[in-house]
Amino acid sequence: MNDNMPKNIRARTYKSITTFELLEKSAEEWNKLAVSQRQKIFFQLFGKIPENDQEARRKLDKYFKK
Repeated sequence: MNDNMPKNIRARTYKSITTFELLEKSAEEWNKLAVSQRQKIFFQLFGKIPENDQEARRKLDKYFKK
């Protein structure tokens, strides 16, 4: 696992012992999260929902490369 990637941790407590389990996401899950983040950012910047992910990618890329 890449050390730069965010890690999800779920904590469980049993009486006085807390254990942590590292939950790794698949590439498909990361891609779904990326799409939703692009849509949120697009909406915040332009005030509308993108027609598709390609439009969001293209316009966000252009916006941040200014």
